[in-house]
Amino acid sequence: MKWNGATVARLVLVFSALWAWSADAVLADAWSTYQHDAQHTGRSPVSFNPQDLNYSWSAPDGYSLPLVVGSKVYSMRYGVGEQTRVASFDLSDGSVNWEYSQSYFSPSAPTYGEGLIVYSAENRDSEDGLYVHDAATGALKYTVPLSNHTNNMPTLHRNPTTNKLVAYVATNRDIQAIELGDTSGAVIWTGSGNMGGDSIPTIIGDSVVVAGPNHYYAFDMTTGTPNEFQSGSGSGGGGATVAYDEARGQFYVSELYSGISGGLTAYAYTDNSTISQIWQKTNDDPGIDARMDVAIDEDGYIYSSDNTRLVKLDPATGDEVDFVTGSFANGMAPMVSDGYVWTFSSSQTRVYDTDTLTLVDTFSGSRGNSSSAFRSPGALTDAHFLLTYGQVNDSGFDVYAIPEPTMLSLLTLGTAVLMYRRNGRVVSG
Repeated sequence: MKWNGATVARLVLVFSALWAWSADAVLADAWSTYQHDAQHTGRSPVSFNPQDLNYSWSAPDGYSLPLVVGSKVYSMRYGVGEQTRVASFDLSDGSVNWEYSQSYFSPSAPTYGEGLIVYSAENRDSEDGLYVHDAATGALKYTVPLSNHTNNMPTLHRNPTTNKLVAYVATNRDIQAIELGDTSGAVIWTGSGNMGGDSIPTIIGDSVVVAGPNHYYAFDMTTGTPNEFQSGSGSGGGGATVAYDEARGQFYVSELYSGISGGLTAYAYTDNSTISQIWQKTNDDPGIDARMDVAIDEDGYIYSSDNTRLVKLDPATGDEVDFVTGSFANGMAPMVSDGYVWTFSSSQTRVYDTDTLTLVDTFSGSRGNSSSAFRSPGALTDAHFLLTYGQVNDSGFDVYAIPEPTMLSLLTLGTAVLMYRRNGRVVSG
């Protein structure tokens, strides 16, 4: 092949396009809240082999529970001394984009939505509130007073009826809907119930669903009209974050249920007032534990675990399709990517093939045994895995990445493309 000026020019164009593609490829999918999305499926569409990941960088001490949106990672440093810090890091190398500090008492984990970072906290000098930041700069835009404080992550969702962005914040005894504007926000409705305190609100159709021990609620997202679709004997702390399969119109609650020790219950959702039970499994069934949340893969299969067994369940019947034995931490929620289910023990993060449930890879470190509402192994985005150590003062997170294509490999591919276009055939090697 002759390297004349035209050929070199074409090669430069191909190389530039490939380099841009390689940079953009890592920015496609966001993990913007607990278990990826407002339905808390625990599912990301990213497709890569976990064995291709290499350690990249670690967050500073204290930062944990990362979110990743585009090329930015958002995280909070909880209660170190008198200061809580919220920060944005660059996904590629961990450099700090911005950092905001304030004296809070027991803040919630932050969540992301439409260019905003939002969390609940009690300011040591004032009152309970919802704090709204500009995600690009970290600047505090405004605060919305709340009737009760919670350290439970809010859920953000744009109401399709009103076209307003709304934050839903649940405590152990109420749930508040806060409409978020450009310069201010306001509570538009408040609902009450025995919600446990650890149930992060889940968006299901036109409803917001939370579940405490023995008491499960759906609230109309526009009016706040309640439907306690499960009312059992007793109540208490804890609670489950519900996972919703929108394609099937059904959702799953892993929590205490009316006098039984606990279990996993599947419901069909029609509207806020029409919710019906499909099937139920109890803690006596292998792989079922009311302390765990579940994940849903792209085919609707449900992944649940107890301390010794991970199970793959049929969404129609709840029947066990496959299982693997192992050691799984208390209070775990699996997460899934294309072809893989991500779990953790008390000291390791473990990845299994979704088709065979064979162990594919392990990573040192995990969130460990915990009773917090945040039960995920971390976060996924294209070519990256963010492993969290939980929501405690000495926690943190590690970032693993698939190395970007080198200049040499891109030039080789670019040369092959040019030779293909020149000769009308694929060049071997």
